Amino acid sequence: MASIPWLYFIAAAVSGIAAHLCAFIHGDWHLHIPHVIFAHCAGYALLLLKLRYQEFSIIDSLQVSTVLSACYLLFLFTSIIIYRVVFHRLRSFPGPRLAAATKLWSIWKTRDSRNHLLMQRLFEQYGPIVRTAPNELTVFHPEGVELVKGGKNGTDQYHGKGVWYDLIHPKTSVVFNRKPVENAVRRRPWDRAVSPASLRTYAANIVAPASEVLNFVSNAQGEPVSINDLMTGLIFDFMSVIVFGEVSSKADAEEQLSTLLKLKGALVVLAPCGDSVWPALFAFNFLRFLKPVQSWLGLVESCRSRMLKRMNKKDNEVDVSSFFLKDYHDSTGIISLEKRQNALLGNTISALVAGSDTARAAMIGIFYFLCKYPAYADKIYEELKNVDEKDSTVLAGKPFLNAFIKEALRVAPPSMTGLARIIGPQGLWIDNTFIPPGAQVTAPYYNSHRLSSAFQDPTEFIAERWTSRPDLIKDKRAYAPWGAGQHICPGKALANVELRYVTALFVKTFKIKFAPGHDPEKFWTDMLDQVTMQPGDIWCVFEPRN
Repeated sequence: MASIPWLYFIAAAVSGIAAHLCAFIHGDWHLHIPHVIFAHCAGYALLLLKLRYQEFSIIDSLQVSTVLSACYLLFLFTSIIIYRVVFHRLRSFPGPRLAAATKLWSIWKTRDSRNHLLMQRLFEQYGPIVRTAPNELTVFHPEGVELVKGGKNGTDQYHGKGVWYDLIHPKTSVVFNRKPVENAVRRRPWDRAVSPASLRTYAANIVAPASEVLNFVSNAQGEPVSINDLMTGLIFDFMSVIVFGEVSSKADAEEQLSTLLKLKGALVVLAPCGDSVWPALFAFNFLRFLKPVQSWLGLVESCRSRMLKRMNKKDNEVDVSSFFLKDYHDSTGIISLEKRQNALLGNTISALVAGSDTARAAMIGIFYFLCKYPAYADKIYEELKNVDEKDSTVLAGKPFLNAFIKEALRVAPPSMTGLARIIGPQGLWIDNTFIPPGAQVTAPYYNSHRLSSAFQDPTEFIAERWTSRPDLIKDKRAYAPWGAGQHICPGKALANVELRYVTALFVKTFKIKFAPGHDPEKFWTDMLDQVTMQPGDIWCVFEPRN
């Protein structure tokens, strides 16, 4: 290889440091990954041409360009790491040293999709506020959920959503929107879609698919049934009816199965990313040959095709899509076609994927606790035996049914970690500790719900803590399985309708038990944290009550 002048090395090193201090240290770059890579490739090509013009051979030009580029990258990443470890605004917070240097530490640590267990270990080792990434803090404190997830810091200022919410950019919805000024506009069709009148319509529409599943269980005649498969199919049937107004058919079932498989595959690539979205966006742009990436892209396309199919239906049926489409048409001439299409598809993804998967996870958890605590199931039966389970208003007023569901959501929350908020310019005080502006902060639900400072016997399932034993709740602020404040899940009311109805229907019809030989602990030991809770397999037998 030709001799390289020291001046070239100095220039490469200075360029790397300057790139960090003048560019990458400022703002978010995850949406510009293709541009960054293209710019660096172009820089490499220009350097190669310059060396070739200086009468280096083509081989020498390639070697020198590669060495200088490596020098540039070395000093770029060295500058980044030194800044993060020594000078960053979060440098004084406790946590693993490697986590302060790179987000890749947590991605590697959660490659098995058990982030909830990693967070518990970090809490036990480092305390209530832990630095889990270069610009990321994880809070394990009762007021953390309210202040971080709720968004308010005691002023009129709301904290912004973390970078993960750019996952489907440029598509958007109230779930994925990161611009507070647009929140009211994005929420408008959702508020209409989950109004009391709409919920009553949905409650009537889900009776038919629930009856089919009930018949399937009855025909099993005491044979073991997979609750995971049963509830996954049922909840997605619900969402087909509620979101698209579709009555299940053989073709619908095949399409639904395809969607489920794509969702399961997509979660593999999304889960380890946690609150850092750039690895997923990099994969979506450059690693499309990977099966999990293909699953995600196929899932998005499936949502698009189902919404196009719904747009071609000419009826006045009330379903969630009808409110999305009304908003789409009402904004004609006000918002560009591209933005309207992105909002429509973003709403569809949010409703079909985020809405169904959280309800599915919650329902599997409820069946686990019904089997584990049969006395509670009998108590729910006594409360509901003379009640019409199809009346959602009546079920909403049944104290023990709702207490049981609340406790199930506390011990096994459908969203185990939750997603981060970016602290506003006034900062945030938690547990007498000041969190500076610009930090990305999360308060994981699974771990917050198990804080001994918030709940007496936090790992025990005690439904009475929501009825006759309020003394078992020390700090209710830690409980927020659906989020809080202006960022609360827009489908919370709909999910509760589904959970109450399915629980009431099955408890009134069957005595539910774990299948003989089944290990109930697999629910916990095989549980994965993949954006939503993915419990281990549960096998049950159903014995008719009458």
